[in-house]
Amino acid sequence: EYLYEESEIPGLGAFKNCAAASGPEAEDAGDEKFASMIQSSIRKSFIKMGITVGAVVLAVVLCVVFLLPRVVSLFYYNPTTIVAESTVDGISTNRMSLDLSVYSELFLPGHYRDSVVADSEGYGKYGITISQEAFSADGSSTTLIGTLKRGRLSLYNPDILRKPAANLFMPPDSAADDIGPAGTKAENGSYLKELDDSQWYEAYVSLANVTDYADFNAWYHGKNLPDYNLWCAVYYEYDSTPIFVNIGFSPNLGGYSYDWGGETYPKLSLYNNGIHVDSGDTAAIQTHFTSMISYLRDHPDILKVMGMGSEGLNYNIILKDVEKNGLRLYGFAIAAKKDAILELSRDP
Repeated sequence: EYLYEESEIPGLGAFKNCAAASGPEAEDAGDEKFASMIQSSIRKSFIKMGITVGAVVLAVVLCVVFLLPRVVSLFYYNPTTIVAESTVDGISTNRMSLDLSVYSELFLPGHYRDSVVADSEGYGKYGITISQEAFSADGSSTTLIGTLKRGRLSLYNPDILRKPAANLFMPPDSAADDIGPAGTKAENGSYLKELDDSQWYEAYVSLANVTDYADFNAWYHGKNLPDYNLWCAVYYEYDSTPIFVNIGFSPNLGGYSYDWGGETYPKLSLYNNGIHVDSGDTAAIQTHFTSMISYLRDHPDILKVMGMGSEGLNYNIILKDVEKNGLRLYGFAIAAKKDAILELSRDP
């Protein structure tokens, strides 16, 4: 910078004065021309160096501003990746919408979500908006706002998508003990009578026996109960030992987007081309559940995003049990009012 700004190169003037004192005028003229050429050459070199350094600095700055954030993001969960697009109306589904749809249907009774808007902020960070597009029992709709930073989700209202307690249901073989998570049947009945008549509640109902889905569906619809928030808890075994993990499905709610599973995960969405699979189609409902299990096995990143490990989840055991014994239930969850809940509590 100093040489570029100065008109004279330091030390070159002394050389010219020495040449003038010891030589004739012809030599003086040649020396001055030679010195001028040196000075011009050095100045050009520094100008070129300045331009080169400036170009490199500009390239580095542009890389840091525009390229580096994207490169860093490649190493983390990207919720904005388009994974499906409808052939009917062009509606596209991003990665987190599909992942959260599967996760929430399997693990979050009554809190299904299948719509996520994600805005990239660079360096693996995204602004997240999770809207409630599925039907709400009480007419309210809750939108969740948060950030997804390098694979870790932070929500301003995390309770909505928090997994429920592990002991929601009584194991079928403990029904004789007459004691469940809410106490004895008498204690539970006394509590239920105090509920508000106009309020909607989330009710978790244990079945007295392990029940095939087809039988349960016929019994349930025979009671004329609302089914828009119905969630069925799946029963499975490993070496004849019951495994009680709260995992299930919603026969009337899951998957409101198009063209999700394809041939790899058939019936991953129960809603396609404007038609919803009938809840009485046991084969289709079973395929829907096994497709969700297979999808989660192949795309487990959403478990880490939601702060859940894969402990207690052996996907292949679940798939083998359902393939062998069909879809079996040991409980269900429902959004209902006091009268319906009391009627259920009296049912043997």
